[in-house]
Amino acid sequence: MTESSHSFDLIGEFCSQYFEDRQKESPYAMWAYVKNIPKGMRDLARRPDDDDDESSCCWKPIPGTVSEKDLRQLTSFFVHPLPLSYRYFLQQWHFIDMYLNQNDVRFFPNLPHQLTRKFREIIDKFYGGLPQRGLLPIANFGDWGVVCFDARKPIPDSDYPVVVLDHGDGYTNPMNYATTFREMFERERDGWVWVGVSGWKLKIEYRSG
Repeated sequence: MTESSHSFDLIGEFCSQYFEDRQKESPYAMWAYVKNIPKGMRDLARRPDDDDDESSCCWKPIPGTVSEKDLRQLTSFFVHPLPLSYRYFLQQWHFIDMYLNQNDVRFFPNLPHQLTRKFREIIDKFYGGLPQRGLLPIANFGDWGVVCFDARKPIPDSDYPVVVLDHGDGYTNPMNYATTFREMFERERDGWVWVGVSGWKLKIEYRSG
């Protein structure tokens, strides 16, 4: 069974539960400089009691408005087709940040009407040259690396393995992270990597090989 025949509902359900739970945390969990938050994403109703800094505020996720035109522009920038699962992910929510793997993986912001512009800005500043090598950055990894699709090793349905690269070696040694983008969310759901989202059953499993 190929990836396209799977439902990507898991990704949408996980994202919805993730943001619902995160909004129940301290306001600082979704805190950013006002200038970096589009007006429609500013959550002025939430604010820490001890903070009167008007230059910052809470942000809130909003339903995604990413269009096929937006996805074509990002595809053109990457010069490689986007995995179907990743296209689905980008169309679910707009957000300032989203974390996986005990906060090691931090997805690039997905802001309304700024998808390709924001990706280009981040990649040109920090990860220039990777797309030309067939490595498509989609998230930061801790404070030392970047998460990429390895488009040099395509699999069915325009999908790719997910790898992590380290700035310490000049991003020259891709390390396997997941077989597909969808698998990243399967691992989160099953508790292999992180069980920080309530409502997801803890399931410790050990994989051989």
